Amino acid sequence: MNRIRHPRYFLAVMVALLIGCATTRPPVMERYGLVVAENGHWGSVIIAGNGFAYLAKHVIEKDSVTLNPFYIFFRGTVDSTSTVIASEGDMVLIRTFHGRPLEPVSYAHANYLQEVVWVQPQFGLAAPPHLYLIVGKTARRDSLSWYLDRAVYPGASGSGVWDGDGELVGMLQGISFYDFGAVYGSFLPIPPKLIERTRPPPKLEYYFNERSP
Repeated sequence: MNRIRHPRYFLAVMVALLIGCATTRPPVMERYGLVVAENGHWGSVIIAGNGFAYLAKHVIEKDSVTLNPFYIFFRGTVDSTSTVIASEGDMVLIRTFHGRPLEPVSYAHANYLQEVVWVQPQFGLAAPPHLYLIVGKTARRDSLSWYLDRAVYPGASGSGVWDGDGELVGMLQGISFYDFGAVYGSFLPIPPKLIERTRPPPKLEYYFNERSP
């Protein structure tokens, strides 16, 4: 998460940036979006397809109860009408018109010392933002999170963590400090409860018993 001082300037820059990147993104970036909260905080978004997306709750959180209004940027368009469907811990599932033509994302479980990739945004004071594709490995885990062998910088909260097959294994949570002050990133596995909410309901089939005359 980061904070911007001029949200309106940021909105214009982001539209220009994402229009320019729309046809040149690697496959992992095809699922990458950005979120800007009304209070100026911003972070990353995972476009899960079929009108769903994931983001980090602490980016849009106003207090322990309420959330700030927010904007979702994806492929040069802005969605200010996104709604929160469910949340678990620091992960929020939202409904958005972004990514509706995309197929639902594929999920997988992370493994120890597995090579993974994520998108890291970087913003300058006067330059347009840049998106970097970062490759790292899972280093260790606790009961809630996986830890990476690479640092994660402000703005990456909410970015998807993907394995070598292009499957989603988690969402970047932020920066973690351990091992004598060394800085490493961490990510949360996608909760099964939220995954189920992104799947279409089963089709109802009606069976009629024919009665003999």
